[in-house]
Amino acid sequence: MSIHSFYLLYVNGLYLGYLFGLILVVFSTGVSINNRRVLIPVLLIFIAIAFFVGIHVKDPKIDVGMYYFGLISSGILSVLVIGFRMKTFETLLEADVQMEKFQINIEEELSIAQKTQKSLVDLEFPEAGNFRIYSYFKPLESVGGDLIKTNLGKEGELDFFFADAAGHGVSAAMVSAMAVMAFKTIAPIAETPSKGLTLIHESLMTMIGGFFITAVYMRLDREEKSLTYSYAGHHPAVLIKSDGSVQELTGKGTVLLALPKLFNRDYEILLEPGDRVLLFSDGMFEFYVEEKEFFGYESFLDLVRDYTSLSGRIFLDSLGEAILGLHSSPPKDDMTMLLLEVL
Repeated sequence: MSIHSFYLLYVNGLYLGYLFGLILVVFSTGVSINNRRVLIPVLLIFIAIAFFVGIHVKDPKIDVGMYYFGLISSGILSVLVIGFRMKTFETLLEADVQMEKFQINIEEELSIAQKTQKSLVDLEFPEAGNFRIYSYFKPLESVGGDLIKTNLGKEGELDFFFADAAGHGVSAAMVSAMAVMAFKTIAPIAETPSKGLTLIHESLMTMIGGFFITAVYMRLDREEKSLTYSYAGHHPAVLIKSDGSVQELTGKGTVLLALPKLFNRDYEILLEPGDRVLLFSDGMFEFYVEEKEFFGYESFLDLVRDYTSLSGRIFLDSLGEAILGLHSSPPKDDMTMLLLEVL
């Protein structure tokens, strides 16, 4: 700016020239000096030099009064602009600090949520005599809304609670955590799976609003090799026979928390050696193979038939990998399965 002021003393065009000098001061000085707090002192030094030049130069080519007026007005404007830039910079800096703190808090909450998630899906199961139990779980996010819990009763019966809370992420995981707590409290006193679901529904209705949970409640009698089950808005599980045939475990029931009263009933089947019962979340079949081709429940059953020669964890892992390979885009829902095998 001081160099430009020398130039202004000998040529006309004060206003446009000084405006150009002002732009140079505001932008080039702001870019070249990292410490924003020295911008105003630097600008004032330049203005002082310009005043000194205006006082000592003999026979100027322009009106000195106008020169000083332009110098003072532009200087004031420059100070205001730089002050605004400093305030904006400090605001952005503070926002960065707050964002960093927010990110740290989110990471801490996700860490807690991930620990909570591990308590929602059982990966190991109690000894069940002539039965083997396996699970498969791939959440969409760090945490998810799917859950698998078991409870071993006093008389040796084994209860399974397989559920899917609407939504994804931390909120769905928290709803699932509350459902798990309800199941653990109710399972020891539930007379049947349908009554267990009803009690879970009633206990959660007073605490949770705006969420829905689909679920299957199963009770395995290991002595009788009978399986009693009840649905709460969940799609049918499937029974895989020893010959590889696949059939639905039919049944109906209303979604948990959708209505004030739950409408459901119990169903029962007898299991034979070689039978397998497969439960799975809708994330296993509600996706697009191509942009406009929906995979669907029936296509999933067809895929299950292709893998019935496998068993145990290999069966679940192979089925899961096949499903992931069919997606036209990254999965948009949790993928969860539970397998009960009869030896």
